Amino acid sequence: MSGAALIGKTVKSAANESIGKISDYYLDASGAVKLVVVSVGGFLGVGSKEVGVPWTDLKFGRDGNSIRVLTNWTKDSLKSDARLQ
Repeated sequence: MSGAALIGKTVKSAANESIGKISDYYLDASGAVKLVVVSVGGFLGVGSKEVGVPWTDLKFGRDGNSIRVLTNWTKDSLKSDARLQ
């Protein structure tokens, strides 16, 4: 999967709640994706919070021709977990 395919994708919870959109990602020293930055909350990008989500906390699938991104995190848990800031 290309990095360009990830940017802008909506991340959804296990309950199919829209959590936020992927705005960036970070690689480790070996070039593997380590962290995905998800923009959570706000309205049209104003007042949103950038949260780093570990790559291992995301699951990928297909929804027709689109990539589907799921996590066990909820919007509230991402906003409040200090480890991810």
